Amino acid sequence: MTQNASRRENPRSAVRILQILDKLSDDSQEWTLSSLGRELNSPKSSLLALLRALIDMGHIHQAGGIYKLDGEAFRLASHILLNRHFPEVARPILREIVEKTGETAVIGVLSEDGQSTIYVDKVESPSALRFSAKIGDRRPLYSSASGHVILAFGDREMAAAYMKKIKVQPLTPSGIASKAELKEAIDLARARGIAVTRNQSTEGVTGFGAPILGETGELIGSLVLAAPTSRIEVRMDEMSQLAKQTAVRISEIMGYND
Repeated sequence: MTQNASRRENPRSAVRILQILDKLSDDSQEWTLSSLGRELNSPKSSLLALLRALIDMGHIHQAGGIYKLDGEAFRLASHILLNRHFPEVARPILREIVEKTGETAVIGVLSEDGQSTIYVDKVESPSALRFSAKIGDRRPLYSSASGHVILAFGDREMAAAYMKKIKVQPLTPSGIASKAELKEAIDLARARGIAVTRNQSTEGVTGFGAPILGETGELIGSLVLAAPTSRIEVRMDEMSQLAKQTAVRISEIMGYND
C-alpha cells in the first residue's frame, strides 16, 4: 500500500470504528459480524480486523458470535461525560450558528433570585449593526426571549410563583405591559417550542429563544439568536427553526435523548 493510500484509509478506519461503537451502544439487538457488515455496508474482512483491534484494546468483547461493549468503552464514555461542562461545550455550536446566520447567539440561565435571565456565553455577529451583549448581563424574565423560554419550559411551580409576584413594567414602547400579555406569550412559546420577542428588552431587537435540556429532560438554559428587527423581518421562520435546531444539538451534547 502506498503512503497516500494509507493516509486515505486511516480516516475511513477511524470513522468505521466510531460507527461500530455507535451500533454496539444500541443493546436492543444482538450484533454479529454479519449484522454489523450489513448495517455498515462494510466487507466482513475489513470489519473483522477493526473488531479484533477493539477487542485487543478492551473496548468490546465477543461471546458466541455476539459483540458487545466492554470496560474501556464505558470508561471512555465516563471520562467524556465528566468533562461535559455547560455552557463551554456549546461554544463550537454557537460559533457555527453565528457563521451560518450572521447574527448573535447567546446562552441564558435563570438567575439565583429567580427574577432574571443571565447571559453565560455568547458569540456576536460580525456585522457592525448587531445585537451586542456582555457575559453576565441580566434581562427580566418577562421581557426577554431567554426569560420566556425559562417560564415556558422550566419548572412550572417556579413560573407560577413568578407570575403571581411580578410587576410588569414595559421596557420599550411596545414591550409587554401586563401579566395577561405575558401569559399569552408564554403559552404561545410553549405551543410552538420557540419564544420570539420583538422590541422587548431593547427597542429594535428581535430574539428567538429555544430550550436547552439536560440528560433527564430538565431545562438547563436557553439558546437565543438575536438580531436587529429591521434586518430579520424576512427571516422569521428561518431563524425560529435554526434556533430550535441549535438548542436540540446542544441538548444532545448534554445527554438529552428524546
